Order: sequence, then structure tokens, then C-alpha cells
Amino acid sequence: MKIAVVIPTHRRGPLLRSALASVRDQSRTGVISEVIVSENSDDPGSLAVAAEFPELPIRHVFQNPPVDVFRHFCQLLEYGESDWVAFLGDDDMWGRYHLEDAVRGLSAHPEAVAYAGQFVCVTNTGRTAVGAASYPLAENLGNRDRLFQDCWVFSTLDMGVASLLLTPFNMWGLVGRRAALAQAFQAFTEPGAGYDSDRYMFWLLSQAGPIVIGREIGLFYRYHDCNANARFLTEDFVYQQRMAGEYTRRILLDAEYKGLPIRKAWHDAVSPMPMRARQKYWESATPGAKQALVEAWGRAIEDMFVPPTNPFKRLACDLTPPFLWRQASRVRGYFS
Repeated sequence: MKIAVVIPTHRRGPLLRSALASVRDQSRTGVISEVIVSENSDDPGSLAVAAEFPELPIRHVFQNPPVDVFRHFCQLLEYGESDWVAFLGDDDMWGRYHLEDAVRGLSAHPEAVAYAGQFVCVTNTGRTAVGAASYPLAENLGNRDRLFQDCWVFSTLDMGVASLLLTPFNMWGLVGRRAALAQAFQAFTEPGAGYDSDRYMFWLLSQAGPIVIGREIGLFYRYHDCNANARFLTEDFVYQQRMAGEYTRRILLDAEYKGLPIRKAWHDAVSPMPMRARQKYWESATPGAKQALVEAWGRAIEDMFVPPTNPFKRLACDLTPPFLWRQASRVRGYFS
């Protein structure tokens, strides 16, 4: 199994250096057929950085003239000949065993069209985690009997459930079949594609076949002011949220057309979660996607994330003077 590694970049030599270092330090570099560094400008800085890694089979290309960020993603699929393609952002880093885990998972499930590893958000200066390292619904989806195995396997229905409210995995931790990716990347070619289009891309990708989900951290993702998602949200927040809602509606319509019981599957995946985990999942979801889901399924969906009110506590609160409740809160705070 050979994998072509593609790295889009744009005038970010120092960050590109750490990305290429993480490719060089992979535990199984022998599976890499080539590393394509695509500079979306005429800046020669990335070419100089690529020259620092002679041990990697790097092919550097300039996009001249430059193209928009989504077109850049799609154009990368036109390079290389390997059936498998792995993506890495120029400002991100792979974990040491990312490609090894991908090869192991895909070899164990030859019917799969892609592998997605877990990711964690990090600061610009290193690999110190600043965010959650796993998708909240993962253990309740995809081969539940594989709880103690090294991967999950997501069907189309699983990925639909996972993609309703937020992007479940990161495309920079994705290894996929070239043909399946070309079909899924149509989500990026639509006019006005939003920052949330990668969520719809994962849904389209799952329709080509199962997706193996790794359980180890495969990607260290830098989220900063120059990050593409951050720019999109800053430039036109209202439009981006409207598109996020549109992607949720599309997934629901696609699932209905395919006869997939997505509402029941989503309820079955969310219900076992502790209330605190449910609330965290709901709070982290894209606002536009949440609004679209509530519009489709009613307020009862949102009520799943509101802690039930204890009727006896409510009665006691109504009958007790506010002064006593304030004093109780102070005492509780003193001893906590």
C-alpha cells in the first residue's frame, strides 16, 4: 500500500517546516510514494523549506496563478498516481504513528474507502493540547462491539449521525482512496461553499463506502488567527452559519431519500451520554446546524440537552425565602 502525501501551503515557511518534519518522523515512511508541496503563490520560501528534507520524496509545485482555498484542495487530487492520498495542512503536524495506524486499519478493512484519525487542537508553539481529543459520539457509533479494538468502522448512517451538528473529524488527518475523495470533494467546488463544507464532505465520502476511525491521536491541529476556518468565521459569520444550517438540511434530506433511520440512530447515539457530556456536545456544535436540526425535529431535540428539573427542589425553592437560598449558596461555596 502506497500513499501520496499532499500539503497545500501559502507563504508559511516556518509552519511548513514543522509539518514536513512530522512527515519525516513517521514510523512507516516506507508507505509514502511522494510528498507534494503545493505553494498557492509565487513565494519561493516553501521551496527552500522543502529542500531541507532530502530524505523525503518531495515534489514542489507552484499554483500560478493562485486559486481559492477550496479549489486548491481539489487540485491536489490531480497530482500523484497512488490510489491512496493523505492530506496535511501546512500549519499542522501528524502524530508519529498516523500513517502506520491508517495502513493497519485500512488493511484490516479492505472494503473501507478512507481512514480518519483522532485530532487535538494545539498552540502555535508546540504540541500542548488545548482542546478535546476525541469525537463525543464515537463510542456510540460504528461497530459498538469493537469498544476495546484499535478502531471503529463508520457506515453511511454512522457518519450521517456524526455529521449533523459538527464536523466529526479533521480532513488533515484523512487518508482516502483517490476516486472516493474526488467524489466527496465536490462539496468544495460548489459556489459559496462555507467553512463547514468539510462536514458535508465527510458525509459524501461515507456514501462511497465505510470509513475506518482510528482511536489514537493522529493529528495536532493548530487553530489560530490565520487559520482558514478562523478567517471564514471572521469575514462573514452570518453567511457561514446559514451555510452550516444548509449542510445539516442536506444530510437530513439525503438520509431520508436513502431510507436511513437517521433520527432514531441519532437519538440512540446521544441518549447513553451523561448529561454533562451531552451539554458539552450541544454547546460545541455549530449554531446554524443546531437551528436547522431543531427546525426539522422540533424543540424536543434541544430538550435532550437541558438537565431535568427536580420537582421537589423547585417546590422547595418556591416556598423558601430567597435570603436562605443565598446563605446556603455561600456556605456551599465556602466548603467547595
